[in-house]
Amino acid sequence: MTEPVQYLLEYGDGPAQTEVSTVDELDHALDEVNREAEQDQVPYAVYVFTPAAWDGPVLALGVGRDFSFLNFDNAHVVGDLDSDKPTEWWYGNDWGHRPPGRGIPVETAREAAREFVRTGQRPTNVEWIEAE
Repeated sequence: MTEPVQYLLEYGDGPAQTEVSTVDELDHALDEVNREAEQDQVPYAVYVFTPAAWDGPVLALGVGRDFSFLNFDNAHVVGDLDSDKPTEWWYGNDWGHRPPGRGIPVETAREAAREFVRTGQRPTNVEWIEAE
């Protein structure tokens, strides 16, 4: 029997870490992180690492707001839910800024994270813009 692939989520202070291997575990973990972010009134950036960790692809998404963002390695997704203003997200030990035009629906970001955990590849449910 094949061992399930473990993905590492990093978020919040520390940063905190949790491992997931299924979409159900991912959804549960993201629900918990979102509750924590809302309770603390601090929107978190959540990193999802493949088992290859620093050598593999990394997906980042936002939780704790009524919109999210997505980054995958050196690419990002364009959105218009951030009122065309930069937004701040807690990156585990410091605030980070997302430029305007990156706010996307929470469910779109969650579906991308689910696809990433299922495949280990860049999600296909959104259009990616490569960084220059």
